[in-house]
Amino acid sequence: MTTSNKLDYLIAQLRHVIPSMRFNAARALGELGDPQAAEILIATLKNDPSPDVRRAAAIALQDMNIDLAEHGISDF
Repeated sequence: MTTSNKLDYLIAQLRHVIPSMRFNAARALGELGDPQAAEILIATLKNDPSPDVRRAAAIALQDMNIDLAEHGISDF
């Protein structure tokens, strides 16, 4: 699977109904480190109903060296 296909797959998984699938997708996006995932991870961090998924998105963004404060996020 190419990096582009992985990225598309993982981004789609962030919309999955099962929180553990979204959690794993967020963590995997952080490991992949593709900056194209930043905006969807920020949206996930701000809007996902699961605190665990939001936390995984925050960790993924930090792994990608994204400054959360620049996006108005200060409580992680």
